[in-house]
Amino acid sequence: MARTRDGYAVIDFETTGLSPDKGSRAIEIAVVLVDEWTVSGTYQSLINPAQPIPPFITSLTGISNEMVRGAPKAAQIRSDILRLTQGRHIVAHNASFDRKFWMNEFANVDRVKEAFICTMHISRRLYPWTPNHKLSTLSSCHEIKVKGDFHRALADASATAELLLRIQEDLKSLTKEPVTAERLLRYQKTAIARAPSTRPRAINYTRIPQTSSADLPRRPRPKNTAPGPVAGKISNNQPQQSSRSSPYSGSSQPQKNDDSLWIILTIAAVLIFLFW
Repeated sequence: MARTRDGYAVIDFETTGLSPDKGSRAIEIAVVLVDEWTVSGTYQSLINPAQPIPPFITSLTGISNEMVRGAPKAAQIRSDILRLTQGRHIVAHNASFDRKFWMNEFANVDRVKEAFICTMHISRRLYPWTPNHKLSTLSSCHEIKVKGDFHRALADASATAELLLRIQEDLKSLTKEPVTAERLLRYQKTAIARAPSTRPRAINYTRIPQTSSADLPRRPRPKNTAPGPVAGKISNNQPQQSSRSSPYSGSSQPQKNDDSLWIILTIAAVLIFLFW
């Protein structure tokens, strides 16, 4: 099969379940074409799975039985999909999932043993500083504008294509090697500890759920104990210090209790009185 020079087809499926081996079928497919470091075309189609869509999948994707009732079956769009992706390297986020449905719905003898480029595997090596490697998290960290809603094929494929472009850019900045498909395939198989990675960039966490102190369970404070330090931001990893004034502030000597100081002074006065 003739291969275009570093042409990519980024694919994404929405499905009735997790595995075609257990009877799950595709209900939507999207393909985003990437050429010369830019998006050059898109394709999207609902698919009639010839089986009911579980309510959970409908709530997750928004795709209902009514929406796919008049949609083409996978066999009807197979030739269009294969023609669109011919000669291109297939890319997906969590490619092991999409590859199963690709082989089940659009099996092609020429691509049975072909490895898919996985942006999730690459991001684990290139961006170890991200909280996780979900597509939504990576899109937020890299400020990728999502066109539509996650868990719809075209939105996910478009976000994956933009992530692929960012990966190409960052890999190019690490070394002087050309960022080819073969290099991406090698890199995603590299041991994580040995893979060169980028330094943390300015991260936008506005779309990543954060846990605040108000969400954490509060344990009752024991009676007859002094309150603990006030929670706050600690800069430069330095220990947080009390805001109360102390004769020992700024030194390494520990702060003494006022009662202990009075006891010591009283004992000293008695000793002076007895031995003067």
